[in-house]
Amino acid sequence: MKVKDGKSILFGILILALGAWVTFSEGIIKGGFSRAMPFLALPTTYLRLVGWALMILSLLLIIANFTFNKDFHPAPTKMKASKTVVLSFVALLIYVFAMNKIGFFMSSLMLTGLLCFIYQYYDRRVETSTQSVGILVGYALISFVFALVSVSVLQFVFTGFLNANLPKFQLF
Repeated sequence: MKVKDGKSILFGILILALGAWVTFSEGIIKGGFSRAMPFLALPTTYLRLVGWALMILSLLLIIANFTFNKDFHPAPTKMKASKTVVLSFVALLIYVFAMNKIGFFMSSLMLTGLLCFIYQYYDRRVETSTQSVGILVGYALISFVFALVSVSVLQFVFTGFLNANLPKFQLF
C-alpha cells in the first residue's frame, strides 16, 4: 500500500478532527429536536449534520489517497506552508479569541480588512515589482471599505432579520 499525496491525507485528518469537534462537542451544540414539535429539527441538528458530512468526506479523502498498485511511484512533494496560509491561520486564531472581548463587529471588521489586504498584496505583488507607499495605502483603503460594507451587511442581517445575539464589546 502506497500513499498518493501526503498533503491530502494531512488535510483529511485536520478536517476529520474539525468534524468530530463540531459533532461531538457539547459546548458548541446543545439540544437536537424541539419538544413542542418533535418532527422539526432545531438549527443545532443541522450543525451536527455538517459535522457528520465533514467527517465522512474527510474519511473518503483519506481512503482515496492510498493505492495498492505496486507500480505506482508518487511524485515527491514538499510540505511548505506559504506566508498567506500562515498569516490567515494566525489571524483566524486571534479572531476567535478576540470576538468575545471586542465583539463581532470590530473583530470581523479587523479580520476581513486584514485578510483582504494580505490577499491583495500577495496576489498583485507580481504585477508591481516595486511596492510604493501609495499602492499599499490604496490596498488598505480598498480592504477597509470592503470590510466595512460586508461586515455591516452581515451585522444588519443577523441582528435585524435573524434576531441573532452576536458578541458585543466587553471590557471585563
